[in-house]
Amino acid sequence: MTASADHASRVWDLDTGACLTTLDGHTDKIWSVALHADGRRAVTASADHTLRVWDLDTGACLTTLEGHTAEVLSVALHPDGRRAVSGSDDKTARVWDLDTGACLTTLEGLTGNVNSVALHPDGRRVVTGHQHLSGVRVWDLNTGACLSAPWWGQSHIGEVNLVALTPDGRRAVTARHHRQGQRTVGVGPGNR
Repeated sequence: MTASADHASRVWDLDTGACLTTLDGHTDKIWSVALHADGRRAVTASADHTLRVWDLDTGACLTTLEGHTAEVLSVALHPDGRRAVSGSDDKTARVWDLDTGACLTTLEGLTGNVNSVALHPDGRRVVTGHQHLSGVRVWDLNTGACLSAPWWGQSHIGEVNLVALTPDGRRAVTARHHRQGQRTVGVGPGNR
C-alpha cells in the first residue's frame, strides 16, 4: 500500500504491479499509512488534519478521525487492532478508537511536532519522535502520562523524523534527516 501527495492511497498486487484499489477521500497529501493485521483494513494520516479508516476490499472509508488541528504526519495501529495512535504538526499525539472514531487520549505538553509514532508490543506504551528539542519520548498509552525525559539516541541533535521499535520492544531505532540528505540512525532504550 502506498500513500501520496495526490491525496490518494493505493493497494498494489506485488506479483503483477497492478493497482487493486484506490482509496480516495482525503483533501490533501497523505503522509503515513498503517495496515491492520487482518489485511482487510488500513488507516491513513493526511495533511488535511484527518485520519481515515479504510476497507481494503471495497475501497470504502469506514470512519474519519477528526481532532488534530494541523497536518497528521504519522499513524500506527495498536496490537489489538481496535486503536490507532497518530502524531501531528499540532504538537500532540492522539489515541483513537477505530470503531467509533473517538479520541481516547491526547498526549500533550510538547514543544515540537510529532513526526513519528511507534507502539510498543506490550500495547501499553507508545514511543514518539519529535521536532526541535523534544527528542524521543515514551508514553503510557492509557493515561497519556509521559514516562521518560526526552532522549535522542546516539548522535541526534534536534529533530527526530522516524522511530521504530524492535519486535521485543527493548530497543528503539531513530532516524534524523539532515540538510545534506543524509540520515543519522541511533539506537536507544525502548523499554525505560
